[in-house]
Amino acid sequence: MRLMESELSVLPRALQAAGCEPLDDSAYYARFGFLAHAGLQLPGEMPGRINTAA
Repeated sequence: MRLMESELSVLPRALQAAGCEPLDDSAYYARFGFLAHAGLQLPGEMPGRINTAA
């Protein structure tokens, strides 16, 4: 869990991004404060696979 928290704090800055939205397993990413967001979708991906910060 510490590794994920560390990466989530560093990744946006390293990529000069406002944040990050993990793709896929909503149950896994819920542990880190993410929820599935059915309104966001990548081409070729099923709805609800993008997770956003709660």
